[in-house]
Amino acid sequence: AGGRLETRRPVRMMRKVAILAVLAQIAAAQLDTSACGRSKGCLFAPQGCNNQPAGCQLTMSYVVDGSDMVFELQGKPPGNGYMAIGFSKDMQMGDDSVSACASNQQILAYNEGKSVLPVNGTKHMLEGLTATNGESYCRIRRAISGNGSPRIFDLDQPYVIFLAYGPMNGNGIGYHQMNKWIMPRQALSSYSTTGGFNPNMSTPAANQLPTVRSNEDQLRVAHGICMSIGWMVFLSTGILFARFFRDHLPNTTPGGTKMWFHGHRIFQSIGVGLTIAGFVCIFVANDWRWSGPKAGATVEENQSWNSIHSICGLLACVIAWAQPLNAVFRCHPGERARFIFNWIHRFFGFGSWLLAAAAIMIACVHFDLMFSSRVSAFGLFIAFLAAFGLCLIVLQLLQCVGWIKQRRGAAGADMEMVQIGGQTRVVHANSNSGIRRLQAILFVPYIVVAWGTCIAICVLIGLKPIF
Repeated sequence: AGGRLETRRPVRMMRKVAILAVLAQIAAAQLDTSACGRSKGCLFAPQGCNNQPAGCQLTMSYVVDGSDMVFELQGKPPGNGYMAIGFSKDMQMGDDSVSACASNQQILAYNEGKSVLPVNGTKHMLEGLTATNGESYCRIRRAISGNGSPRIFDLDQPYVIFLAYGPMNGNGIGYHQMNKWIMPRQALSSYSTTGGFNPNMSTPAANQLPTVRSNEDQLRVAHGICMSIGWMVFLSTGILFARFFRDHLPNTTPGGTKMWFHGHRIFQSIGVGLTIAGFVCIFVANDWRWSGPKAGATVEENQSWNSIHSICGLLACVIAWAQPLNAVFRCHPGERARFIFNWIHRFFGFGSWLLAAAAIMIACVHFDLMFSSRVSAFGLFIAFLAAFGLCLIVLQLLQCVGWIKQRRGAAGADMEMVQIGGQTRVVHANSNSGIRRLQAILFVPYIVVAWGTCIAICVLIGLKPIF
């Protein structure tokens, strides 16, 4: 009996040490990435973030422990939000098994289309959850097989892994907005607590990156490209054209309308058409769900960058679409009240452009998955804004110089009406015609920069990570 007691003591001691080690790791709220690739598999979101100074938004580890799979999740969900793993047979949301943790509770769910439905399962446990300095850590134990429900997938085969976090919706999982990442297909049984990495369980086909964009992802790409071209090229050019080129080519009037108005109308019409297309694309991609501020959302949701981006973009588009309707009710240029329309039209037109610029800037700063290189997109957009601002200031200064010359009478009237061949034509004063030529020359580099930066940003959007 004494011998049996002595042999039990080391076993009990080892169990206590193991339990204390697990508890210490959970208490530290830290996923140990030093063991990744050796004794456990790890996924980092966004991909490659583990080599970046900014770090990762969400990290997951997985390892087989007997008949169970043990997952660790570490990330920065909003408030008392959730962190989730989705096990999918393809790259699109729908028909996916989900394991999640939030607020000291484990969540087992199933994606039926875009809806997340709770699933009852006894072989799914939360072994610990902590939150420190805005970063959460949890450890989930889930049975590999024998769960007794087709909605709880067995984990002994490869799956495309979805990682996401977001706010809770009552006791269920809320909409993750842009905080979703699609990882390569994984053979989850490649690592075990007893044998470490088993290369025979990790086939090349299991770890291939997705190669085809989902319909949702294609629509997001189309949204980004349409909005970039619409606001950066056509609408910005239309604004400058109307502001500074009214007196250029005054005698060229196709259809009885001055050239500046033809240019302004064409640029604005194309720009508005592109914004409508981009607007429809993003709403279809989001399954017609509004992702901006709303009454039933949490403070964290309404103050998220995705929410601010949405409301800025919506206001910019609605105001831009209202501008042609506003112009329909304008009075004749010769009427005394015309200046009221002019200032209202200018205020809302430029205001909508500023809102759009803010929305694009938010995307360039905060939406990592929207570009193949978000930092490059940010630099390109800064270059565009600098070119637009510089062009606006220089052209306005030249216009002021011309106005001052006219007021001082240095060159007489700015323009005069003369009869040539029985037709009334406009003849400009020589001093101000030089200013107009200089305005036209300076406008060309801006057009080059606007198109160049816009095309480059569109390429970065087109090469964004596939999910």
